Amino acid sequence: MSFSPRSRFAIVALTAGVMMLVWAFNVLYVEATIAPVVCLTFLFIVALRYPPLVVTFVWLVLWAFVAYSLASIPSFSFDRSEDLVRLAIRLLSFGVGGAMAILTSRFRCRLVEFLDHMLAVLSKVPLPILVSDSTGRIRVVSEQATVLLNRESSELLNSYFQALVGSHLAEEISENWYEHWVGGEEEMVFDVQLLISGVGSTPARVCRMGSGENALLITVFGHGTPPPHKEAVKSAS
Repeated sequence: MSFSPRSRFAIVALTAGVMMLVWAFNVLYVEATIAPVVCLTFLFIVALRYPPLVVTFVWLVLWAFVAYSLASIPSFSFDRSEDLVRLAIRLLSFGVGGAMAILTSRFRCRLVEFLDHMLAVLSKVPLPILVSDSTGRIRVVSEQATVLLNRESSELLNSYFQALVGSHLAEEISENWYEHWVGGEEEMVFDVQLLISGVGSTPARVCRMGSGENALLITVFGHGTPPPHKEAVKSAS
């Protein structure tokens, strides 16, 4: 996995910033250090964004920095065995936490790869399918969907589902109809009627995977039979 110069600069700058923050605390409070807690917290934040190789590099750098910070406390002495044992336990704990952060990053990357593979498979299904995320951004559009919607895939990808179908019309009109679809308490699979500009009215079956910010909505056009006065969507234009 390659990184742009901007991404590489970001991780180096953030790591340096965390180390400077800890160093400033150590200057003010010479008998204590927040290095283990702050560095481990930062490491898990890195694990949520970067792959295991980057997390491992940051872990090694911070591990050496934590060891230096702990050994720099004035009350610490290499001549006292209890201080050495305390240092070893803290470094071991930080090492275990770092290993867990690396595993977290690896698990996240595998989930992302699985999701990308699933979306790639959906794009090849011979049905008019459109997949959008919790914000409404269109992630996948099948070839048959581009024909039905009379739009190019480049025009649809990364645009927003709300802009494509406009406002929500139901028994209770709400401007936040998409948020209702994403986080509502209705069934995971439901039918709607869509009225799209330049296309006309078409039934659709919406399948929701997950909920809230992790939700994906899979819309299959031309399927499903919405009950009367259930839900409809009208174009804004």
